[in-house]
Amino acid sequence: MHNRLTDIRVPYGLIQRVLTTDGLAVELKDGRILTSPAVSPSLSGRIGGYQAAKQLRRAVQPRLTPADPAPEGSDIERQVQLSWAFFPAMTAVHGFWYLLLLARGA
Repeated sequence: MHNRLTDIRVPYGLIQRVLTTDGLAVELKDGRILTSPAVSPSLSGRIGGYQAAKQLRRAVQPRLTPADPAPEGSDIERQVQLSWAFFPAMTAVHGFWYLLLLARGA
């Protein structure tokens, strides 16, 4: 499950089922539920029926083995990935907000 900032890798053997009722989430065989940063809950998603999440479920579901136990030694990997452009962009946004506050106060 991947978006621009985070990357969560879940082995197929740990997944019980894929949930698409409110964004994208996976229910693990140990009962935990991981929400995906790739398709998050939103009003437009609710109206449209989370088509991107359903497409991902159709791609993943055939590879799942819910009746089998979770394989030993497998676990979830989480990574945070920041692009080099993140810090200059955030600096520019905060600088712009600061200038707006100065302009309102003057």
